[in-house]
Amino acid sequence: MTAAPLQQLHACLDQEISLIKTFTQILEQETQLLLDAAPTVALTENTAEKNKLADQIAAWDEQRLNLLTTLGYSPNKEGLTTAAEEHPEINASCQALYQLANQARELNDGNGQLIKTFMTENQQALDTLARLADPGQVYDASGRSRPGSKRPKTNIKAG
Repeated sequence: MTAAPLQQLHACLDQEISLIKTFTQILEQETQLLLDAAPTVALTENTAEKNKLADQIAAWDEQRLNLLTTLGYSPNKEGLTTAAEEHPEINASCQALYQLANQARELNDGNGQLIKTFMTENQQALDTLARLADPGQVYDASGRSRPGSKRPKTNIKAG
């Protein structure tokens, strides 16, 4: 086994670690933006940055899997764990990668839960507003009840 692919794997792991650290910081910013009810534009910018980093992480992940295959390991977590056991010089990087990936996953899941909660609350508020704005109580520009009103029409006869 040549040293070059192993050195490339080590460099790849270090690059992934760096990207995931930045990704985690962006997720923490996203959490704060969500909790602060930040303007949509701030969340949009944060999401764009997060997606860009996710693409970069995926590219490095693919490179890592290819390097594992080149080195004779399976292209998955088990293969990386085995490589780290057989090559102690990459063990610390492997452990750091696993830890940071778990931290990022937990933050992302938490942010997803916050977003889901906000969406549920917004839908409940919209449903409440829709009930309060009973179509039978709303008039068109001519001052007439809208068609399909829920109020029954009553015929009134004079005396």
